[in-house]
Amino acid sequence: MVLSHPPEEIGADLVLVNGKVVTVDPSGSVAQAVAVKDGRIVKAGTDDEILLLALESARIINLRGRLLLPGFIDSHEHCIRKGMRGDWVDCTSPPMTIIDQLVAALAAKASEKEDGEWVVGYGFDETKLMDRRWPTRHDLDKASSRNPIYLGRAGGHNAVANSIALGIAGITKDTPQPPGGKIEKDETGEPTGRLDEVAAMNMVRDRIPAPIDEEAVEIMVENWSRVEEELLSWGLTTIHEAHIKAPEALAYQKLLKDGRLRLRAGLMLDGMAPYMGHATSDLSRQGLRTGFGWGDKLYVIGVKIGVDGAMGSLTASLTEPYANDPGNYGINRVT
Repeated sequence: MVLSHPPEEIGADLVLVNGKVVTVDPSGSVAQAVAVKDGRIVKAGTDDEILLLALESARIINLRGRLLLPGFIDSHEHCIRKGMRGDWVDCTSPPMTIIDQLVAALAAKASEKEDGEWVVGYGFDETKLMDRRWPTRHDLDKASSRNPIYLGRAGGHNAVANSIALGIAGITKDTPQPPGGKIEKDETGEPTGRLDEVAAMNMVRDRIPAPIDEEAVEIMVENWSRVEEELLSWGLTTIHEAHIKAPEALAYQKLLKDGRLRLRAGLMLDGMAPYMGHATSDLSRQGLRTGFGWGDKLYVIGVKIGVDGAMGSLTASLTEPYANDPGNYGINRVT
């Protein structure tokens, strides 16, 4: 039963019926159906109640008894930058379970490169590897003796570089520790290849050729549909994007302007370091633009400032040492 003329302020353009609708209200009630108008839920209730609110042109979906949950909100993501990975090597653990698999994947990519071209990998997690240790520069040296290699850890707070990459960055046993970061060194003082936190990681990462901002925007926009489709498949409808600089913000604005942004995105502007020579307090000079779209679909929710590292990589600053790493109190990025 659908009313030809439901109240105009309620008339639903989408109705889902015959389901188990988890409302997440204070009483934890489960409804049978839900009415949606202009992308927003207007009412949950029984099939009969909700069908009365449907426009004649409404799309009606029979859930056939299935569970319907509200869309998930991911409160900390870095989605738009995933479009920049290009030919990077996915070393996510799992499916990779041993260091030799990481090395083999990086070696395969290196075989496609000219001498001196960078090989970049991402996603390993030593806690999920059967080796139960970090890869070192010596491991990555096995992947290539002619290409610099940079392998980022899951979480984004650490990386490992091979000997060629360390050499390009000028990192030796005599290199002092960068403020707010750490170059791991072995008992002889030689760097192991492990780099903790942005200050150390950027010593190598800044040597990797990168597209200019305008090119980066186009690349992120071009690859967004693949990234977004994966997020939607997980049930995400809103993401909060951390460390957003001008290129990422401009990419989101372009996606919205072109009608290609289905998710809602809340942006946390990057307050970690100056950009384009300008401090965070002067955001307008970093290339950020105001105007269209900063509303329901795309909006700024704050500025992200990190004071230390992360628990997973044992760089979060603690008042007592880590139980599994005596003597390590983490890293303070600001004092």
